Amino acid sequence: CRCTRQRRPEIFFIYRQAIDSGRKMCPPLSETPHVNYSAVLVLCEPGRLADVRRLAEALPWFEAHQEDAEHHRFIGVIESSDTDQQVEYFRILQTMDGVRDVSLVVHRFESSPEDAES
Repeated sequence: CRCTRQRRPEIFFIYRQAIDSGRKMCPPLSETPHVNYSAVLVLCEPGRLADVRRLAEALPWFEAHQEDAEHHRFIGVIESSDTDQQVEYFRILQTMDGVRDVSLVVHRFESSPEDAES
């Protein structure tokens, strides 16, 4: 997995609970030298938080993390190989049944170490 304490310290705050609980952090990506990570806040319709989170977690490119049941929202991470996919995945989340709003919290782009050397 690409999201570990050593490789992702600048966004560790998003992953802290999942890392501490031993959960796998990111869905597998095809072999690619570039990776985009977007932390998003998903606001759900009242009473729909569990359903929306369950559906979102079933997506291979999304992982839910911190949940705020009182305010019907959770934070998660979208992982993809390019920004066009990021936009597409973001829109999929926005149009899911029971979703009131999706907000981008932070976006990170990484290249492979081989790209940095060239």
